[in-house]
Amino acid sequence: MKTYIKYTEDWSNIKEGIKDAQKFFGSLVDIDSSYVNFDVSSKYLYNTTNSWSRLKLVPTTSLKPEIIVALVWKPKYDCVALICDKKKASETRSLLGQHTSYKGQEVVEVYAKKRPSRQSKDTLKHKLLHALFDHHNIKDITHKFLDEKKTLEDVRDYLLAIIKPAKGLQPKIKRDVAKFLEVTKKCGFDLRVVSGYRSFEEQTKLYNQGRTTKGNIVTNAKAGQSFHNYGVAFDIVDRKKGYNLTRKEWAVLAIVWHIIGGKETGWGGTWKNFVDKPHFQNTMGYSLKDFQSGNVDYKKYE
Repeated sequence: MKTYIKYTEDWSNIKEGIKDAQKFFGSLVDIDSSYVNFDVSSKYLYNTTNSWSRLKLVPTTSLKPEIIVALVWKPKYDCVALICDKKKASETRSLLGQHTSYKGQEVVEVYAKKRPSRQSKDTLKHKLLHALFDHHNIKDITHKFLDEKKTLEDVRDYLLAIIKPAKGLQPKIKRDVAKFLEVTKKCGFDLRVVSGYRSFEEQTKLYNQGRTTKGNIVTNAKAGQSFHNYGVAFDIVDRKKGYNLTRKEWAVLAIVWHIIGGKETGWGGTWKNFVDKPHFQNTMGYSLKDFQSGNVDYKKYE
């Protein structure tokens, strides 16, 4: 997610906080930043909304998204953010950093203190996590994880497990994968996606393994012959047990995937010629020939 951040105070701790966020997210977020001289004290710049705090709705004030966009907006960026001095902005206002969307762009607002605490340092990471979930059309579980006493690192790692291999998956499959990981976690599994969308070049390389290159044969599908090539299939592994799940455990995973994805889902554990238990897919009723010939309505996957 390409992100542009502007800050109204040229403090070293703000710059360090941005560097810390970049290090925290790694390849998930690409951050550019610069200083902007802007007075955030005017009451006309703010909206009052209700936000959740300690399990109840409380009135809070935040900068209008269009103000942030006007200050920071950059074409070709997925997210824009503004960091401003909490003291100058507050006075009698009850402030809360926000994440929202404005005309298709993620908008983040963070209030900083000149003497930052660990909590204030994490605020930028927290808000960018919200933006990442929305940017990738994945159900946001940030607060759910934090309520379970998990850390921001746990939330980030959850996203990584979905986003990295899911890049190129159809939107519906991507959402269903996130739900699949969430539900199976409650069932005692600790899954991660090891393979999602594959290009034809990647499929050829995988097919050659054990045939013309070193390694074991892991697929009988040439380029264009795998549902992975069309973004409708993914493979998983359990972080603790690897692929050594019991027959009952594999069956549970297959049932969960069927419930989430619907009747057109498939599981490689039922295949006869090449049993592939880590493989899950949803063809929406289309055959491989339909995908190969372009006879697929991809709007069904939106």
